[in-house]
Amino acid sequence: VHGRKSAAHVLVRFVSLSETQRSQARLKIENQRLAADHDTMIGLLDALNMPAWLRGEDGGLKWVNRAYADAVEAENAEAAVREKKEFLGGQARDAIATQHKTHPVFEQSLSTVIEGDRRVFAVTDFAGSDGSAGLACDTSAIETVRGEYERTVRSHADTLDQLNTAVAI
Repeated sequence: VHGRKSAAHVLVRFVSLSETQRSQARLKIENQRLAADHDTMIGLLDALNMPAWLRGEDGGLKWVNRAYADAVEAENAEAAVREKKEFLGGQARDAIATQHKTHPVFEQSLSTVIEGDRRVFAVTDFAGSDGSAGLACDTSAIETVRGEYERTVRSHADTLDQLNTAVAI
């Protein structure tokens, strides 16, 4: 009910709330679905053995998963956010921020130190309208195997090159 009064007249207008109530019900259901999807995705990210993080518009950490907290040697995920423990170094974070100015997706191999060891991570970071989300996959073992394979191939080639007799392969 909406109404106005003036010196000579009174105006009363009745408005049906059924459309407003339907709209609110739709929004409530959509909000519940989005909240459930959000909880499911956060649960999945937290279960991964790969560091994952969410940042706010200001670039500060909003959420990190268990693997991130372990990598930065924090007591738990909440402590990592509260203490602003960063997984990647300043130079890597600057490179991500620079890339986000022109392209929303950053994908690159970056190195960082975890538990005293330098490791290589395939980092993917997506910048949305009100923050960013990132995920890092440890590729150090792959790089180690690749290096060992290349050394073995070179060693075999060097050995075959030094033979005086012909070898057919």
